[in-house]
Amino acid sequence: MRKILALILMFLGSNSLGGSLLELEVFTTSARAIKELSEHDNRGRSYHLTIYDMNRVEEWEKEVSAGLSGDEETARAQVDSRIEAMGGKTVFESQVLEAYSPLMRAVELGLNEYPSVVINEQFVVYGTDSAEAAIERYRTWERSAQ
Repeated sequence: MRKILALILMFLGSNSLGGSLLELEVFTTSARAIKELSEHDNRGRSYHLTIYDMNRVEEWEKEVSAGLSGDEETARAQVDSRIEAMGGKTVFESQVLEAYSPLMRAVELGLNEYPSVVINEQFVVYGTDSAEAAIERYRTWERSAQ
């Protein structure tokens, strides 16, 4: 009975039949254009794709700090004015969270370099931002693990 239950659980948790939706998280930079925005692999299987721009923080900080005065007091007044022009503190905080979310997610997953692709929060392919290449490596790993 235990063996049958274990086999059923393995079958239900397996993506080997292509029936389960893969969750792909791509960590890259805006300098590297993602060519494939399809949410299907080359065999027509679906996957959910989330792309994280790892240099978004740097770009956002440049936008916010552009043209600030070298004088601290003046710079603070300029920042306060910019926050109000953006729509207030709540909008500003939302933009901060959005800008930092790729970095926070990478830290949460324990990534130590990019580009990289994370599949189902359990499999990482470093050195690529190609969903296709990552899926092929994942499928190879999955077959070898069985």
